[in-house]
Amino acid sequence: MVLRNFFTAAGAVIALAAAGAGVVAGAALPEKATGYDNFHTSQGFVKVNPDVLLVTSTSGKAIHRWAPGPQNDQALDAGSYVELACPGAPPLKGFPNATAALPFPGAQLTLSHGKYGFSASWTTKVQKDRWSSTAAAPTLHVTLSGTVTSSTRIDGTLAVSGGGCTTSTPLAYSAHADKAYNVTPGT
Repeated sequence: MVLRNFFTAAGAVIALAAAGAGVVAGAALPEKATGYDNFHTSQGFVKVNPDVLLVTSTSGKAIHRWAPGPQNDQALDAGSYVELACPGAPPLKGFPNATAALPFPGAQLTLSHGKYGFSASWTTKVQKDRWSSTAAAPTLHVTLSGTVTSSTRIDGTLAVSGGGCTTSTPLAYSAHADKAYNVTPGT
């Protein structure tokens, strides 16, 4: 009787472990070496706040940091960034509002509650050529988070404080895989 109860209990533990592994195995990862954005649609580019570009690694388990090369800092192998409107800063002449483009430091995707996601907080001084305001380029504290909701979509929020860019509440974004981007293999 004791031996039978042992095997029944061991079977239940194995079944629970297998069910838990199924949750992990079923969690969506983003597509590998792909650009995800929320501003490029089939109708062209749309202006949203914030603009978010996330570039995934070849494993699909990381979001690349911003690391522009000497030839073209707009190339996708430069990595991930966010851009947002800064209504508290005076815009340059001809611009509807001041904006700041912020490099992303990169993040590993981690599994939590059955979904992969990331969260990163950093402080950065906005580069003069990435700041469309007559005010001095500010130092900003930035928090960007995201959850992989499917292999083709990452939803998240952006919160910023400082320099006329402070968000009163986190700004939501939904970034979609965009095959129009040519991500360099091996990035």
